[in-house]
Amino acid sequence: MPEEPNGLSPPLFPTPEPYAPPPGDGPSVRFEVGYPDDWDGVRLPAFELICEDEANLYYLPNMESRILVVAFEDGSKATLRDALEKNLIGVRDLALSGLSVYALPKD
Repeated sequence: MPEEPNGLSPPLFPTPEPYAPPPGDGPSVRFEVGYPDDWDGVRLPAFELICEDEANLYYLPNMESRILVVAFEDGSKATLRDALEKNLIGVRDLALSGLSVYALPKD
């Protein structure tokens, strides 16, 4: 395996890059993302695939999609994973809300 200029081996897998949504309007819905009151504070430092589209795979920097709670303006709540799966929010909404989202091109 060839070495990188810093003397280290190249990564075995591609690393997702921070996602910056294209210019446009703000989030499609108003919401806040936070942790539940009983969260123990433990984070698993690994990229977690949260969704994909035609061009990219989108990741969170930690395994938190089932922990993070999305609170909508109408008072309803859902885990981030459920909100994405039910199309209540999109990856663009998450990035615009300030959540760290990473993208990896599919090609």
